Amino acid sequence: MGKKTTYTRVTAKIMLITLLFTLASAFIYGEYMKKNAIHTLAYEDAKKTSMLIFESLY
Repeated sequence: MGKKTTYTRVTAKIMLITLLFTLASAFIYGEYMKKNAIHTLAYEDAKKTSMLIFESLY
């Protein structure tokens, strides 16, 4: 006879899949936010630096 599937095992599998999906989503979103923050900070820094250089030239 084969293994019996119980509600406990089905629930545990659903919870595990949901946990893994949530962790993967959080990791991807965190990486996206980190790259976005670095890009924004670099853009603002470059803008301020160029303004400072042009102001010092004039």
